[in-house]
Amino acid sequence: MNRKIAFTLTPTFAIQPEQIDPEQMAILAEVSAAFGIQESPNVLMDNLERKLQQVEFTLPRAERTNLQVTLSNLPIEPRQKKLIMAVLSCIYHDHMNKAEAKGYWENNWGHIIGEVRDLIVLGVSTGRINMQSPGLIPAFAHTLLASALTDCQKDPGLKDVFVHHLNAVELFDKKLAVVAEANGFKPGTIRDGILSHQFAPPFIMMFVLEAIVNGMIAKGADINPATLKSLSSKILAPYQNQNPDKPGELNLTAEELAILKAVDPRFTGWYMPSALPTSSDRSGVDQNALICQEIVIGDAAQYFGDGVPKVVAIRGPETSMQDALLDDSIESILGDGLFSSFGASIAFLAEDEPTKQVFLTLRESARRICDSVKSQIQGQLGEAWPNGVPFLDVPLPKEEKKATYAINADTDEIFNAAKTVRSEFVRLFAAELRRSQASGEYYKALAPKHGPVGLSVSAPSSRRGSFNPEARASLTRTLSGSSLLGEGLGGRQSGGSLDGFLVEEGETGLVLKEDVF
Repeated sequence: MNRKIAFTLTPTFAIQPEQIDPEQMAILAEVSAAFGIQESPNVLMDNLERKLQQVEFTLPRAERTNLQVTLSNLPIEPRQKKLIMAVLSCIYHDHMNKAEAKGYWENNWGHIIGEVRDLIVLGVSTGRINMQSPGLIPAFAHTLLASALTDCQKDPGLKDVFVHHLNAVELFDKKLAVVAEANGFKPGTIRDGILSHQFAPPFIMMFVLEAIVNGMIAKGADINPATLKSLSSKILAPYQNQNPDKPGELNLTAEELAILKAVDPRFTGWYMPSALPTSSDRSGVDQNALICQEIVIGDAAQYFGDGVPKVVAIRGPETSMQDALLDDSIESILGDGLFSSFGASIAFLAEDEPTKQVFLTLRESARRICDSVKSQIQGQLGEAWPNGVPFLDVPLPKEEKKATYAINADTDEIFNAAKTVRSEFVRLFAAELRRSQASGEYYKALAPKHGPVGLSVSAPSSRRGSFNPEARASLTRTLSGSSLLGEGLGGRQSGGSLDGFLVEEGETGLVLKEDVF
């Protein structure tokens, strides 16, 4: 079993000779110029491929693979694949150079790339992608590109969450539409996919809209609260309120559309996938509708994995949605009701039983990780919890803001302990999820319909770094008797790294890996 060791040294390592694809570099140069990025295309692609190699997963009846190999093997038109890689590399560079790169933007990148991975996993698991006798998949190339763009302009903040699809469409129209069309994409299809992504999950969009507009009303905006309620009820139940003349749009009154325009004048309507899937056989479905559906399904799959620690982090103490219990936050994702991420996703899927079964599998895997992590935390805390009360039974004060809490030792102790528990849950869940995806445990009940899927990390990979012999020997000596190992709660090894790298001690010795957590 591999053991990960944190270290504080900056090692010398040699990059292996790389094969440069002139067409890939030319496309990347054009895309990076559109983004206003000065970095060389070669460096951009090198950085992206390193990150994609870290996104490892194992499907049933398949070898362990990673996202770089999987994207390389996908049966889509070569120019389209190169544009997708170019866009991903520029999004990654943009995110990692933001002021808060180690916080919000790093997490947002994780969501983007996780969605790309889940789109592939879901496609293979439901039989919509057959890697052994594939043929080209033109619709899927559009799905991947639109999916990569959907969240790339999602700045933090309520209004930004509500209009991030408009930001992405604006970016696409101004900077990427021309180069996308030149490389085999239909700009209108990409635009439709980005716009339809905004509708899910419906209950979140409803709450965000009401929070924004009620704030505007409180500041004197002339908006009828009854009209707001009518609009938000349509957003909550989109397929009961679809425009019969414009499939893929809500049937809005002029007054309801005016509210959207008051939030942002770029709104021209409220969009969603225009046709519900009825089975895994989608051969008769309009291609634009198919792409919109797949994007929303790929986004929903994120809720049961990376979405769990993210939601736990944003719904605890000192947040705008202060859940009383850790389990309340978990149920807001994994519960069955319409106001949970899982419940909303199942409602959207209608009669698509194969995808429903995949979602049920992913939810159960997430629940197993939750139970494991909670047990770890409880075991670490022991009697250290305030008054010896188990952490799952400690409700926080009901007030909305910390400033309103009664100031006394017991309350403050419980409040701070709850923050600590949530922080530790987020850290441990993220680490356990990565291990579970890489080992295949997370996907173990999924059953690809076409036998082995032919995805393996044994394929050659360019730009892969390894220690030179002198650095390996020096690092082995340094770490063998060092005290560099971090300590977590309960004296456990913590993992992580001050320099953003990990040394992994495996069967072949020490190998340099960037920190994926």
